[in-house]
Amino acid sequence: RKGSAANKTISSVDAAEDAGSNKLTNSDWGTFTVANTPDNWTILVGSAGTDILEETSVVFRTSTKALKIACDGSTLTSIAQTFNSGSGTNTTLLPNTVYAFNFWGRKTTSLAAGVLSVELVDGSNTVIADDASTNNATTFTLSGWTTSYVAKSGFFRTPKVLPSTYKLRIRLTTAGTNSESFY
Repeated sequence: RKGSAANKTISSVDAAEDAGSNKLTNSDWGTFTVANTPDNWTILVGSAGTDILEETSVVFRTSTKALKIACDGSTLTSIAQTFNSGSGTNTTLLPNTVYAFNFWGRKTTSLAAGVLSVELVDGSNTVIADDASTNNATTFTLSGWTTSYVAKSGFFRTPKVLPSTYKLRIRLTTAGTNSESFY
């Protein structure tokens, strides 16, 4: 008998674990040294204290904080963490590898519009495609979320050759309902 010699390794990590097995730093949004700006994340579109907020009351499980995105009906808020960077995360991704992500999200009662995208992007914020030309982006329609925290997940497949700069970007591709929020 002959086999393919194919094998898979799956690693499960806790969001509170920074870098290492968890490729991100501050992925649980637990640290905000500067008001309304999560440590190790860069606000690309939107403003700290207006669109991006540190939340301490509507949190998941026993976490002490959450990231709150306040919607105004027009701003396409965007936040990112750069890999292999002292200001983002010092970890790197391997080429030609599948990475999964999971987060817990919820919305306010009347959030009826908005689409959230989780993306692997290059240094100019262009979505990176894998070797099959599939963009590394997963979208979530916010109107389908509930007012209780629910798990959301997706995956990326890195190309054989990664760009010199790459980051995980979380952004609204369609603006959320004015005066509503999601976490």
